Amino acid sequence: MGNLVFDFVAPFFTEATRRTIVFSADITAAGLENCRLICCRTGVNGPVKMLSPRESEGAELAATLTRLSAPLGTALTVGADAIAIRPS
Repeated sequence: MGNLVFDFVAPFFTEATRRTIVFSADITAAGLENCRLICCRTGVNGPVKMLSPRESEGAELAATLTRLSAPLGTALTVGADAIAIRPS
């Protein structure tokens, strides 16, 4: 886990490094369920912005995650608000 809001601007904050994800899941007696990734843009001197994984930079992030996850056997399903992690 990490910070999503920063109150300073650093030279290493580029458009690419400001893209991030938040992991979310439901915790039940059976374990983790409904695991998903939420695409975001970190806030620099402003609030965090949630990104649709089907639009613009959110779609770019979703495509990268899908590409990097496939060789590991992790299947992702891109939805309107989040990326679902399908059990293998």
